[in-house]
Amino acid sequence: MTGHRFVATERGAVATAEAPHRAPQVPLGDRDNGQLPLSRPKETLRQPIWRHGVALASLQLIVGYQLWASGVDKLLYARFPQTVGALLASTLQGSHIPAPVAALLRTLVLPNSVLFGYLVEWGEMLAGLGLIAGAVIALVSPLVERRLAPELARWIGRGRRLVAWLALGAAAGGALMGLSFYFIDGAPSQWVMPSVAYGGVLDPGLMVLLGCVALLADAAFAWRWRRVRMEAARAAVVGAVAATHAR
Repeated sequence: MTGHRFVATERGAVATAEAPHRAPQVPLGDRDNGQLPLSRPKETLRQPIWRHGVALASLQLIVGYQLWASGVDKLLYARFPQTVGALLASTLQGSHIPAPVAALLRTLVLPNSVLFGYLVEWGEMLAGLGLIAGAVIALVSPLVERRLAPELARWIGRGRRLVAWLALGAAAGGALMGLSFYFIDGAPSQWVMPSVAYGGVLDPGLMVLLGCVALLADAAFAWRWRRVRMEAARAAVVGAVAATHAR
């Protein structure tokens, strides 16, 4: 319904028509919990997201390089699978490996040491390559997609999502290998120890494990956030349709 407001002039108050008030039209992607947000510049939204992506990709590059370099070292050694059995046998005799892990190593890994040697060296290298490729593509693809035709950019986006899923698989494999290396090292304490004053505190396997867990946790939170946004957008559409029919 059109309203009126009174404007004071020299001849008295004059009623003027006032245009009906309309709510600002906001894309569904900018709605929070079905409510219209306040005005937010695009720059203030993109900068924190971009910084988060750069920080996450940097962590992914570091963890990926650690795994890749470790796998390449074993491949260049050329006889790593054949020497794993003797190395593991001596480790089981002189280290403080937790009893369940030691039993698993004796019954499963030690009789098939050559097979596990190949799995470890190739698994480390491929997991590292997957993490590195995922980080590089995550950083470069948004810049490239803006300069390409829509159809080509769509295909690149699909490839980026595929590589992102492969990187998640690489992170899961890296976390498993990091946990195994940590236990094989004897599950050392990660607290201050004066006896190893010239050594590091954090075990390399544990560092790989923590890095991969951080990547997986961020992916899980991002997936959950996308679900919440989709549900909020769907609720907003349903509410808008219901309001239209109510009129």
